Amino acid sequence: MSSTWMFLFLGVWFLWIIASNAALVVTLNYWALVFEPPTNFMDIAVHALNATVMFVEFFTASTPVRILHVLYVMIFAVVYSLFTVIFWAAGGVNVDGDSYIYKVLDYENSDPAQVSAVLLGIVFVASPILQTILFALYQLRCFLHRKKGSLN
Repeated sequence: MSSTWMFLFLGVWFLWIIASNAALVVTLNYWALVFEPPTNFMDIAVHALNATVMFVEFFTASTPVRILHVLYVMIFAVVYSLFTVIFWAAGGVNVDGDSYIYKVLDYENSDPAQVSAVLLGIVFVASPILQTILFALYQLRCFLHRKKGSLN
């Protein structure tokens, strides 16, 4: 494989790991911490469909998962956390005109300790747990592939 193709392959792999974990973090955090009934199509499309597509991709492609790639996910989570602070400080608003992306990350009206706990939880708890789950599913996928091959 040429070095150009290898570089592109590694880039796609890197982005896939981040996107897979981000889809799970967004879905789980939204429905557990942010969701307020009633729901609409946009809530489902943005906060559930992405995880569904990720799982379809996960089980139909043969992209490998490595435990240590959690470092990439954690770095992305830190960068996203910084982005939410910059978004707020720069006067950014969400689609409803609020100064936060998600209510749980409301820097003006929430307890700073609570917001910090959420962000630290995403970086140091959710990211490693979700990467471990993806790794376990990857191992299951490999096992099923070997088992299928041994039946032929």
